[in-house]
Amino acid sequence: MPAKYTEATHITESYCPGNGTRYDLSLVFNHKTRTYLFCWVNAPGCGRSMVLQADGFLHYRYVGEKLNYRNDADLAALMVWIRSVTERECGFPPDFDSTTGLYSPNPIVH
Repeated sequence: MPAKYTEATHITESYCPGNGTRYDLSLVFNHKTRTYLFCWVNAPGCGRSMVLQADGFLHYRYVGEKLNYRNDADLAALMVWIRSVTERECGFPPDFDSTTGLYSPNPIVH
């Protein structure tokens, strides 16, 4: 018996936010379950993925926990992309300006 497929929308992009990096990203929206599958290919042959609900506030720390990733600069860039394709309200690292897209952490002063 063939598998049942639900209607889905798929976006794949090599996202270059201007911070000197490139992110290979995919997002699949399942219209039936109203969930997203987010995938980030961050090394040759492997990557990170997570499932997101379609609605609600999305914080960068939550995304970092689900992806098992802790670099705030990369998470900020991923959040900008997720926000642009899902139109969700997102929380960013404190040193990130979501209007300009610049991340500049405060230096440690001794």
